[in-house]
Amino acid sequence: HTQTDTHTMPLFTLTTNVARSAIPATFCAGAVEIIAEMMGKGPERVHVEVIPDAIVCYQSSDAPTATVVLKSIGQVSPPQNIKYVRKISDFIHSQIGVDPQRIAIHVVDLDPAYIGRNGNLLG
Repeated sequence: HTQTDTHTMPLFTLTTNVARSAIPATFCAGAVEIIAEMMGKGPERVHVEVIPDAIVCYQSSDAPTATVVLKSIGQVSPPQNIKYVRKISDFIHSQIGVDPQRIAIHVVDLDPAYIGRNGNLLG
């Protein structure tokens, strides 16, 4: 793999108070597909982590809520982030029913010098 090939290795982490039993078995595969498509990378580059049953509250309420962190080496900018946030919010709402107003999404541009895969740093 070349350096360019690894440069948008997206890492998607969803933390939610939604019960594991309420998250469809196809959620991870669906998230991989959405992230790969919107960031223009093959699904083999996408890492998805789902943390259900978390103790999370928003506005003093424990109604269904979610926090998402989308990290990538490049492929993030204010215009791109707007599209990402909309697609991710829509996906989470359709899959696990969390109201988009209760989904916080943090998009992070990573420095490849601080990211490792397969025993090596990417930068």
